Amino acid sequence: MNPLQTLALVLMAVASVLAAEPVQFGRDIAPLLQDHCLACHRAEKARGRYRLDTFDQLRRSGESGRDPLVPGNPSASSLHELLIHADPDQRMPQDSEPLGPQEVSRIRRWIEEGARFDGPDSSVPLSASIPRAEQPLSPEKYRRPVPVAAMAFSPDGSELVLGGMNELLVRRVPDGGLARRLGGFPERLQSLSWDKGGSRLAVAGGRPGRSGEAVLVDPKDGRLLAVLRTGPDLMTAVRFNPDGSRVAVGGTDGSVTVHEAGSGARVAVLPAHADWVLGLDWSADGRWLVSASRDRTVRVAEAVSGDPVASFTEHGAPVFAAVFSPDGKQVLSVGRDHQLRVWSAENSEARSRSSTDGADLLALLSTADGVLSAGSDGVVRHHPWASVSKPVVHRAGGRLLSLAFDVGQKRIAAGSFDGVIRIWTLGAPEPFSEFPAFP
Repeated sequence: MNPLQTLALVLMAVASVLAAEPVQFGRDIAPLLQDHCLACHRAEKARGRYRLDTFDQLRRSGESGRDPLVPGNPSASSLHELLIHADPDQRMPQDSEPLGPQEVSRIRRWIEEGARFDGPDSSVPLSASIPRAEQPLSPEKYRRPVPVAAMAFSPDGSELVLGGMNELLVRRVPDGGLARRLGGFPERLQSLSWDKGGSRLAVAGGRPGRSGEAVLVDPKDGRLLAVLRTGPDLMTAVRFNPDGSRVAVGGTDGSVTVHEAGSGARVAVLPAHADWVLGLDWSADGRWLVSASRDRTVRVAEAVSGDPVASFTEHGAPVFAAVFSPDGKQVLSVGRDHQLRVWSAENSEARSRSSTDGADLLALLSTADGVLSAGSDGVVRHHPWASVSKPVVHRAGGRLLSLAFDVGQKRIAAGSFDGVIRIWTLGAPEPFSEFPAFP
């Protein structure tokens, strides 16, 4: 037998073993249901009075009275029948492309094998049944400084959470003492967002070119609450809406999705960019989302329907960030053209522009009376909305990459490329606290 024949036999044997492996609900079925079905069959919107936001709900019939799952019998299971129905008006998912043959086959095999649930609790949201990829341990001591790409104040301002290597580090404010380390996260964390009540933390990141995820976790112990999105590359931006009921996610694939914060269900897909999404912001009323991208555009869209509202293209260069004014009528964006541009959120009409004096401003945060910016020149600026071109300057040093703002105490935190955190009181020129971000 020649080497090619031997290799062919080995590959056939491996394929046979893989084909014989039982289908698992959490790994193989739950992601399909979450991506293709949950938007229309959850507590907030149950078409046909049928829900599948938990495994327990998945097994219960809707208004048709038919059994969704008959273990061992796909033909008697309405879940399977509706996926392959010949009538497009009856086939699921409605108003969308049908599942592919491999996906339908996977669900059929799972039912044939008994439609078993393999998780610890069948009453939890579907997203909590999806297993996360195993992640390497975070380093006990960091051998070199790591850029602070993501950080956020807790709603009460007592803690500042930072994205490290495969971990979250929670530091006390204002002294910077290490409160706790939460492991099990992707290699690089790109974006963090607390919900209004402080009980959930949205985390986005991944391993470049290999994997990405956006999840909701408990900030006290890092426990997984919901999986929002996974993919083959980084998730780059994540942001809770003002009331904490929904979460927006952006990725390197240019997509922007909106998810229900309780179940993780995808409820809207916004017009896609042609390159990485680098920034997201919600209008104060939660009606609109703005997204900034490396494709040189900034877009405003309806957060519920996903319908486009406005597109701004005057930067002519990658756009690093964009934020709404407090009234939601204007957007301020900044890009590699080294211009801060203010424009109408409704029709993208340009209102004003001002120079960044050659600095790449990589982070923007909107406050009640202005916008905070930080970037490559080591300066944090507070731009009043009434006069964006005349900012109050907070001097730091180093190259700044990320910003956080504590509304209650009026504190600004800036993270640098060299792994240092600096904290100011809004309006004070010099930081009152400075400490290494990582152990």
